[in-house]
Amino acid sequence: MRNRSRSRLGAWRRMVVAAVVLAPVTVPAQVPYSLKQERMIVLQVEILAVGPEGTSSLGSKQMDVLPSGGGSAEVDLAWGSGARLRLDATGQPGDEDAPHKLSLHAALTLGSRRVVSNREMEMREESTYLMDVYEEDRQRLVLVLRAEARMRPVLETRLVKAVGAPVKLHLQVDRVDGESFISLESNDLHTFVGQSVEYSFRRGEGDSAESVRLVLRPVRIMGAVTEMEIEVTGSLPGNPDRLLLSRRETLVSNRGTLSALTVTSGKPPAGYRFAITPDF
Repeated sequence: MRNRSRSRLGAWRRMVVAAVVLAPVTVPAQVPYSLKQERMIVLQVEILAVGPEGTSSLGSKQMDVLPSGGGSAEVDLAWGSGARLRLDATGQPGDEDAPHKLSLHAALTLGSRRVVSNREMEMREESTYLMDVYEEDRQRLVLVLRAEARMRPVLETRLVKAVGAPVKLHLQVDRVDGESFISLESNDLHTFVGQSVEYSFRRGEGDSAESVRLVLRPVRIMGAVTEMEIEVTGSLPGNPDRLLLSRRETLVSNRGTLSALTVTSGKPPAGYRFAITPDF
């Protein structure tokens, strides 16, 4: 990408300490995936059948409960004529010594019957919690629960920012001296919608030193109209104090229409005028 410039006053070039800087617009290569660590709750569930003959284990299950989407599990149980248990959990892992907050929904299917049990818990690590799911005719189904926090890697998809439409900004720089304007330089600055392009210079030394930095960023295009953000920073000589520049403006302009921004100090005014003409 190239920005073309044409100088109309050779003396201007000799007075510039830091030559005109036009920042090239590039689209950085971005990896569309990133790996991050997510803290979650690991829930250990042991399923017990409790009856007059004693207590027996029907199996166990480990569930990962994610802060963003929770977790679920289903288990077929060899209990009676057969049963199926579904567990759905949501929760937030506690920080440091704070307990984990967990909401557990258990649904037990026994033939054509369905029994539901819900429980809200604050669970501390290395502690055991009991949850009754079913009780009838001295037969009970009990869950033994333990929770701990763990970190797990998560692959995230990053959206790569698309490059907007190309925009050419014709920039005319004039010296302001009272009511007179002296043409100094003209430039074609090339950029894209959403991307910034920069023009800057520094000239003179000591009390007469001048510096201006102009940043232009087209925000959007609406038919033949463009909206652009403009930022001007720098300093100009002044009496008794220097003028510090810090301006932000929004410019709405038609294609091919010139708009001007002037920065001056003192009386009569001395400084610069920047005339900007967009093309897209």
